[in-house]
Amino acid sequence: MQNVKETRVSLPLAGSTGGYIGQQVDPARTINMYNSTINGQQTPALIAFPGSSLEFTNPTGDQARNTFQTGNLLFAVFSDQLVVYNTDLLSSTSFTINTVVGVANFSGTNSQQVILVDGVDGWVYDFSGVPTFTQISDSTFTSFNNPLDVAYLDGHIFVVFGSGNTWLLSNFEDAATYQPLNEAHITAAPNQFLTGVRVSSSRVYFFGTSISEVWYPTEVASTFPFKRDSNATISMGCASNRSIAVGAIQVKSLYRIFPDIENAVIWLGQWPQGSPKVMMASMGTSNTISDFATEYKIQKMAVVNDAVGTLITINGHTFYILTFPTENLSLLYDFDMKEWTELQMLDKSYYFVSCHAMFNNKHYVGSLKTATLSEMRDEYSSNNGEAIHCVRTTSIFNLPSYERLSIPRFEVEMRAGTGNKTTTPINSAEYSDFNIDPQIYLSHSEDGGYHFSQQRPLSTGAVGQPQWKVFWQGFPVSPRHVFRLETFNATKTVFMNAFAQIQNMGY
Repeated sequence: MQNVKETRVSLPLAGSTGGYIGQQVDPARTINMYNSTINGQQTPALIAFPGSSLEFTNPTGDQARNTFQTGNLLFAVFSDQLVVYNTDLLSSTSFTINTVVGVANFSGTNSQQVILVDGVDGWVYDFSGVPTFTQISDSTFTSFNNPLDVAYLDGHIFVVFGSGNTWLLSNFEDAATYQPLNEAHITAAPNQFLTGVRVSSSRVYFFGTSISEVWYPTEVASTFPFKRDSNATISMGCASNRSIAVGAIQVKSLYRIFPDIENAVIWLGQWPQGSPKVMMASMGTSNTISDFATEYKIQKMAVVNDAVGTLITINGHTFYILTFPTENLSLLYDFDMKEWTELQMLDKSYYFVSCHAMFNNKHYVGSLKTATLSEMRDEYSSNNGEAIHCVRTTSIFNLPSYERLSIPRFEVEMRAGTGNKTTTPINSAEYSDFNIDPQIYLSHSEDGGYHFSQQRPLSTGAVGQPQWKVFWQGFPVSPRHVFRLETFNATKTVFMNAFAQIQNMGY
């Protein structure tokens, strides 16, 4: 059999996480990295997700339940402790609530009040004068059980209760008092229990178990100042209150001519007809943002009601982090690239982030695993001292006719020569030397991603070697090739492209 001439081809590395082998035959997987366009480069690059640095550890608790920022104050709930920080986290005060786990949702008013509900009680922190923290004792409020979520619009606090379909409206700019007539219900479908509430673009989204309603201000003299939009009912409820995130979604040049920012609500939607989907609603309209591969992963899960969603805009990208702690999976959606990838810790457990707050122009994130706050920044190449395991497994590379391919050489174009002059230990001595001489590992599959070879390590270039070439030689002949690249470096990992020398070996 005569071989054809050897040819050099480009194999773009950027891409999303695909489906599982045996169902959707796509072994592609991206872990702890995201795709980004780079000026002057035709294909997107893969960039390591920003790391974090520990800023505060609470003496009690096993996770940060939620955070909230208003004015020059940052609020965080650890176990049964509400901690209030001043500027730059230099000092703090703490208060005790009556629950240690579960939801802990905040909102605020223009009268310098912050309301906190934890699924059992409601609390108000008032800093209009000498700060006070008191449990809500209003009889209308306490006549309902399980205050689950709160939101603010046009001078009023909305409170939803997990015990039914009733929600309350507070007195004007007063989070602590409520009138018996200031209540309403979600009625677009029967047998609904409220699971959450959020405000976006002057609309109030009430989430039920299988439907969601959108309300808006009437702007007329009325005994009740809000009305349901009958044309905007969403045929999707909410599977987990902690999955709901709201904020400005920044969508840029890849899909639009000019940058655009829109307020939106994102959540894990539940419907009677099938498994959950990830939803986004904006200006009263909604759409699905989960793709088939993501929904296939969620479909296989036994527990989704503990899902935690976090929205963060960093490095010019807006991300939604969706973690399923029981199922040990964290998914990352990039609104700019419209792609899903994954996040995980070094031990392959779910990603640690539980919540996010922008405070003093810094990104602070709480942890699902420890009672801590950390600063997230692109300059950090570890997660609180733990090495970040970056992985890119490519889609199957084959010829359209499925002829056997010989690959004499596989080369990765990446940011090289990133080594430092001295080591900074991260989680173990094994990884501390990766500051000086960063390493990359290649595994190869000749059966479409079912099995991989042993890792083949190479240096990515020590300090002063920016022209370093990263390539491997000699791979088995196969009609279907898959490559897996991995790094554990304490320096920034960036993959630009890959190239292969190929020979058509015939059938």
